[in-house]
Amino acid sequence: MDISPATISRFLYGPTTGHSWSLNTSEFHYRWDSVRSGAFQRNAEQREAVILWLARYIAADGERAEWVATPRLGIRKATLTFVAKFFWLLVRNRVSPTKADNYVTWDRAVMVSALVAGVEIDFACMLLAEIHERAFRTST
Repeated sequence: MDISPATISRFLYGPTTGHSWSLNTSEFHYRWDSVRSGAFQRNAEQREAVILWLARYIAADGERAEWVATPRLGIRKATLTFVAKFFWLLVRNRVSPTKADNYVTWDRAVMVSALVAGVEIDFACMLLAEIHERAFRTST
């Protein structure tokens, strides 16, 4: 089965050779890759930068949110702004389904923050990465 970027692009955007969107996803990818690669846990400077960015867009108390000072506590849904809760519902139910409702994982928090901030997200690229990750697992 062909799961190349071209096939996924064709599936998402139709049979044209390329879609006409000019996405500027570097800000999202920097934060997304930091969290997904584990650098977020290993590098205190990167962790602080990502957490402060998240707090700016999704925390009801901003930088005073409990999870900013103590990241190991995790992000509780109750600490999100109204807009962030709305986007959390979309992410939780449609983009990256999970049964967990009261806590937001760091990678999903990056996605919610990007949506709140209006940062462009290349979902085709994310879909491709997820398909490849699952397709090439030894347990698949």
